[in-house]
Amino acid sequence: IDLTGDDVAVEASDDPTCDPYAEVPCEHDEEGLEDDPTFVDPTLISPEDDGGGGAEVEATSRQLMDERRLTGNTNQIGTFAPLSCNPVEFDCTGAAGVSTVLGGESDPVVVPCGTCLVYDLGAEVTIGGLNIIGKLHVPTNYKSTLYTPYVFVQGELEMSDDQPISEDNTSMKIVLTGNSDVMFTPHEPVAGAAPLNAGEKPFLVAGGKLNIHGWDKVEGSGKTWTPILANAAADRLYPDTVVGESAPRIALPHLTDPSISCPNKVVHDFEDGVDFSVWKGGDGNVLAYNETSGTLTATNLRHHYQGFRLDFTKFVKDCPLTQDATYLVTIRLKIEDPTLEDGAVSICESQNHEDHCPKLGRRIIKAEGAGSLYDSKQYLLPSSIGKNNEWFTFSTTWTWNENELTDIVGQVLYLENFKAGQIIHMDEFQFELPSAKSYPPVDDPCNELVVNGNAENADGRGWNHYPMWTHRSASWVPTILEETVDGVANKYWHIGNRFWHGDSLRFHVNHQCFLQGATYELSLRARFTGETHASRYWFEIKGSTTVGYRYNKPLYCPAQSAADGWVTCSGVFVVDENYSFTSNPEIIFVTYDENDSTGYVDWDFDDVSIKFQSGPAGGLEIDGTDAARWGVNADVHITSSTLHGDDAQNGRVKAISMKENGNVVLELENPITPVISEEEAPGYGVEIAVTSRNIKIIGEDDGTYNGGYLQVFHSPGVAQVIEGVEFFNMGQSSRKNRFAIQLLYNGNVEGTSI
Repeated sequence: IDLTGDDVAVEASDDPTCDPYAEVPCEHDEEGLEDDPTFVDPTLISPEDDGGGGAEVEATSRQLMDERRLTGNTNQIGTFAPLSCNPVEFDCTGAAGVSTVLGGESDPVVVPCGTCLVYDLGAEVTIGGLNIIGKLHVPTNYKSTLYTPYVFVQGELEMSDDQPISEDNTSMKIVLTGNSDVMFTPHEPVAGAAPLNAGEKPFLVAGGKLNIHGWDKVEGSGKTWTPILANAAADRLYPDTVVGESAPRIALPHLTDPSISCPNKVVHDFEDGVDFSVWKGGDGNVLAYNETSGTLTATNLRHHYQGFRLDFTKFVKDCPLTQDATYLVTIRLKIEDPTLEDGAVSICESQNHEDHCPKLGRRIIKAEGAGSLYDSKQYLLPSSIGKNNEWFTFSTTWTWNENELTDIVGQVLYLENFKAGQIIHMDEFQFELPSAKSYPPVDDPCNELVVNGNAENADGRGWNHYPMWTHRSASWVPTILEETVDGVANKYWHIGNRFWHGDSLRFHVNHQCFLQGATYELSLRARFTGETHASRYWFEIKGSTTVGYRYNKPLYCPAQSAADGWVTCSGVFVVDENYSFTSNPEIIFVTYDENDSTGYVDWDFDDVSIKFQSGPAGGLEIDGTDAARWGVNADVHITSSTLHGDDAQNGRVKAISMKENGNVVLELENPITPVISEEEAPGYGVEIAVTSRNIKIIGEDDGTYNGGYLQVFHSPGVAQVIEGVEFFNMGQSSRKNRFAIQLLYNGNVEGTSI
């Protein structure tokens, strides 16, 4: 007997010298029966014991019978055998249809003894029960779903299927329904087997025979499982990065339509002079143009409200701004303080407070009666301001909402809050919409997820931090710096003025790129400046997913100190359900070993990359002979490539293609995480099993833990064939002898195949 699975049970006596089928039961089997609430002595329900009690005794007898379920110890019951009223072999030629004995939905269907009936019912049928005393023959591949509270087989049930295995080819499906107990009465007497309470949803075989051939083991029928010979990786995704809700940022038509020239850039590099019609010093301040250096200089600063003024009115009238779009502002500056040595720390950095730092402001003047004048500002931060008399770049982003764009008569940008006596030099001013540099490539957005991770190709003439960003804009912003090593200039990202272990380079990636099962490589270079301690860090990808908010940590990097300089850290990760982001996730770097006691020092980052390596296992190559009956829309189970069973995967076949070598490639509806194949590791390839079957026996899902159960009960000598059958929602929780499939006290029956 070929028995597999934990839900197949065979019960026998524990005593090898005991014959459980003898007329006198084994003595040890009688022990404790009086304490078994499921056992009732048959003599207790004899009608002769009514003592004149009449209806009262009859009611007591019925109650005792109801309590006598087919659970607990049953070996006091005799054995069932093929019925004497049935022939050894049935001849179903010209047999009538079972529809001839069909009543209403609540009426049971009985196949009479000695009679063969052919199943001829419709696509979906509900009956009050099925008691097969004769033979019920279901034609090969007959399609029907039968809803019944029980199936009793005392004669023979025969059905078969030879179609490709597929959910589309489901033929006979029996659904066991209800949660009320049903009674079983043997057609011919059996010792100790008065009417028995079979419980709910039984498929009970008592003396009868199952002849179910859903998958015959014959030549050319293939196998139910086979090793995976090779993986066929799926390609990466190609979502639209610019247009629609899937765009990682506001969709701007200028990125895809070259004919759109407005909004345009405002670039003042002062190489060819200054337009003093828009540039002013304001309030007694003097602006001077240095033709030799091509710079604009503010001198004679006496008050904090003096500095640079740019009349923005004409620009926004000629080229209206786009509501809620992100605009980039990049300014190249040098602050010359005569009271400080060249290269000294600026007052802004030393005082570390906005009162001592320059600010960029925006003044919006609305039409009379249209509301108030709007005035907003952004401070240059200590983390990015340059040393005294040294050039540095200030970059920021700005947006305009609907109210800020309605009834506007004027706009002014101003740069002020300098210390009296300082001299301010401006080399360039640039205002622009982000260009294609700030977005993933439109034609291949999921190959490299990080935009400008090496800081070499930024907007703002190479110095604006966008699309990198900060969550602590009052303290720091990512800053692009440049150094020369061995004669080679290199730009990198600098994060200073940190107050928390999560203060780091931050950016978003397109959530649609995270295809489950895809493999990405993470890599970056980092430089730690702490002098008193080393620090580790991890790479974190976090955000809202379909399974809740997730803090994924796909890469842990070892401790490094300031003496190590630049240190490279890299690794790969496989996308799983924890990366099923519903919006664009946030990527940060979090340090281990920094706290308020150690302080939070500056970090530098470079060459940050999340690079596509390989797609998920979109196709699985297997032996074509083994897969002879595997069909499209069949469910499959792929075993684990690791030591953890939880890493096993399930899928459904979307398409099957034949290869010249005779193998087939299964394409799954949803790609899976790549697994070990025979091609990669001969002898260690994981297995794939087709779990669908065309013949199904199902317990109705009624919200309880009690499905159906199939039990071959006390039927020695009767071979059972149950091949190629799918059992679903079968078995009953915490009830003895309520397995999905069970052979109970049948002995060793040659020819039985499950």
